Amino acid sequence: MENKEMKQITKNQLFCLILLYEIGSTTLFLLGERAKQDSWIVIFLAMLIGFILLWVYTEITKHFPEDHLAEVINSLFGKWIAKPLIFLYAGYLFYDACLNFFEFGEIMRITSLMNTPPFIIGGVFIVTVIYMLLIGQQVVPRTAEMLLPAFLFFLLTSLVLSVISQHFDITQLQPILGNGMTPILKVLPNVITFPFGEIVVFLFLWKFVAEKKSIRFTSFLAFSLAGIIIMLSQITIISVLGTGLAANSVVPLLEVILSINLGDIIMNLDVFLIAILFIGGLFKMIINFYGAVLALSYLFNVKNQKFMIILVGICVIGYSFLHLKTLPHQRAITEGAAVLWPYTMMIYQIIPIYILIIIILNKKIINQ
Repeated sequence: MENKEMKQITKNQLFCLILLYEIGSTTLFLLGERAKQDSWIVIFLAMLIGFILLWVYTEITKHFPEDHLAEVINSLFGKWIAKPLIFLYAGYLFYDACLNFFEFGEIMRITSLMNTPPFIIGGVFIVTVIYMLLIGQQVVPRTAEMLLPAFLFFLLTSLVLSVISQHFDITQLQPILGNGMTPILKVLPNVITFPFGEIVVFLFLWKFVAEKKSIRFTSFLAFSLAGIIIMLSQITIISVLGTGLAANSVVPLLEVILSINLGDIIMNLDVFLIAILFIGGLFKMIINFYGAVLALSYLFNVKNQKFMIILVGICVIGYSFLHLKTLPHQRAITEGAAVLWPYTMMIYQIIPIYILIIIILNKKIINQ
């Protein structure tokens, strides 16, 4: 049973949710590191391709404004094709939520809670996620609206202070295209998949937006701003650390923040990283988590959504601790160290293109 309160998501709340989701914890790391000093170009190109995907996703919502992705799939394909497809999407979002969950716990342990058992850190985090959803899904967009200013303050302040610090050297970005386009094109699928292609999860959430006509503009605005901030963070990381150190660092942004020292007064700002990680990681996970809950609830016709929230939460803890080992291992997966990984994940982001084609063809047949 879907919570009617979700129908009250405003366009401002949608903007906050997309911005927090897309940025998430991506600014902590060097994306497209195999492109070295040109990784920021990879971000830019991936964002442009992400615009195409976002247009497709919002076009589907335009045709099915009151349905989420699982409902659309069921309407178009019938239950025999729809059920396996919905299950695959549920698995995709569930796995993303597990990666977000594990990433949060590991970085918190590495940066500030080294003597705290991982299950304690993870337990507090997952309880927060479950509690926010159980007391009413409207809590999530409202909380996003309140926390976005703080998130942007900590992130942008960190970047600005890094730029004016003595360690910032923009020449680290040179030579631009020194190795040609080949390294960029090789890692481009990774960055399209993560983070830009992940916007597909909002096909489960746009139905809850009150002002349907504002969905496309608001989504594109938030998506663009997120892409620019991610690109600026990559430029800052490379300019401060250089490509070698940035690629070998577990959390490059932590190294950048720790390097800030303005007159021995402004220093030791690792609390900024914790705030960025907690806020960004929370919304990254909670949106993937709720998308999986919606897909599974629809698939198994579960009327009591609270039961599904608790069940998925337990499964996230179990899977994360049993199958994810270390942060470098987790980052290797999301960066596409496994050759087929980005292409496997991209399937979920490309399927809506075929869905839109079917929608258009069906409309033409009906109108004939």
